[in-house]
Amino acid sequence: ITMKLKAGEELSAEPGAMAYMSPNVRSITSLQGGLVAGLTRLLAGEPFFLNNFKNVAKDGRDGYIALAGRREGDKIIVLDLAEMGGEFLCARDSYLCSKGDVDIGAASTFMRGQMGLRLFLSNQNTIFMQKLSGDGIACVSGNGTVIRQDLREDQEMVVDARAVVGFSNTIGYQLRMMSSPLAAVFGGEGLFFARLSGPGT
Repeated sequence: ITMKLKAGEELSAEPGAMAYMSPNVRSITSLQGGLVAGLTRLLAGEPFFLNNFKNVAKDGRDGYIALAGRREGDKIIVLDLAEMGGEFLCARDSYLCSKGDVDIGAASTFMRGQMGLRLFLSNQNTIFMQKLSGDGIACVSGNGTVIRQDLREDQEMVVDARAVVGFSNTIGYQLRMMSSPLAAVFGGEGLFFARLSGPGT
């Protein structure tokens, strides 16, 4: 994804996300938000330090930066957090970059009512997911085909829990085990599925 930066404008990104940029953009690695924010990012699967890219042009010229996902086949999803109600919960390690007012934090699945959700949304044993909050633009990455679903009030869908990239904080969900151990082992769909209910994205 290529992001335009006006003179003086900044963008935050995870280390290693930059593919190329204009010569008037400079990179600064920093501990954004201080020690507590850095530790919270670690819990959510993000680096302790983040890279800041700033257009330092003295002549007011626009700059640009292109960012790419870290894994082959990654698709980049652009989220306007203001449109998402100011908060989006997403899979561990999915944050790529953000512009404007965006905080990267961790949300415990204990607080979301599903202790084991994060264990099955990723291959890592963790009870934390990422929480992006604010009213800026954030980009997250997901592997394979990415499909957006906007669920109406009381509309539900069932999804392989490993395939959930993220959801708005108004989405309700429950983790369910496959009805048959035989299907879980030989069916290729995984051991758990998520029942998601609207309204939300």
